[in-house]
Amino acid sequence: MSCTAASGSVAGCLSAANWTTFNNKWDIASGTLIVGWGGTGAVTLTDGGILLGSGTGALTPMGVLGDGAIVVGDGTTDPVALTAFTSSTGTLKHEAGGLEFDASAITTGGIIRGSGVGTMAILALGTGGQILGVTGGTLGYISTSTISTLSGLVSIGTITTGAWNGTSISTVYGGTGISSAGGIFAGAIPFGNGASAIATSSALTFSSSGSLLTVTNITATSATTTNMVVGADGAAKPGCLAIQDNDSAGWTYCSALNGTLTCNTVNCSGTATSTIQIGR
Repeated sequence: MSCTAASGSVAGCLSAANWTTFNNKWDIASGTLIVGWGGTGAVTLTDGGILLGSGTGALTPMGVLGDGAIVVGDGTTDPVALTAFTSSTGTLKHEAGGLEFDASAITTGGIIRGSGVGTMAILALGTGGQILGVTGGTLGYISTSTISTLSGLVSIGTITTGAWNGTSISTVYGGTGISSAGGIFAGAIPFGNGASAIATSSALTFSSSGSLLTVTNITATSATTTNMVVGADGAAKPGCLAIQDNDSAGWTYCSALNGTLTCNTVNCSGTATSTIQIGR
């Protein structure tokens, strides 16, 4: 079948009027193909630019994106470019919620920390006996052997080694409250002193061997006991009690056996000069 002017109405052929309409829409040389007919409606497009829809109007080309930029939208208006990465092959910037560095080297227990203004780095896991703290003006691990001050402790475990070398611990916290460099003198017998530091007195002592208990300067009136020693005869008679009145003229030595208190003025082994029945 041939299409001639006479057969312009034949199926599959275009009339002169229809041909003009067809030619105007598809002949690129005669104009721009509009969006409604599958074209862009644009005469030129930006090299590398992304095309944005504009309804029935011509597509709108974006400019070429900058290095590291992406396209983001708000759900309403045209999307815009956002420079979220440091480069096309870089890392996500801080401003976009990234670290701005390659964290692929991080291992178990590692910490990402600030290493400067606008920079971050990996802090590797510390070793046993270290704690996390500020060292050298940055976050790092500190050996407990170099810690000089602890404050605000709520609880503490058992201290297995080392020596306390700080201020004294008061009696209300389980300490002695004694802060003198010499501590408690040899042979002293500490005794309670209320909330104050535990007290000692030279009037109440043990001998260096620990076998003699001595009490001196007992408050007394005339002709009463002012000094007393328990275990005055050492290992021979460890239970012997020596007492002395306030004139310091001599000692009386007493020991008990089977409910009888025996005393003399010689020594713990001397012949009895008096006896007292105890509890019989």
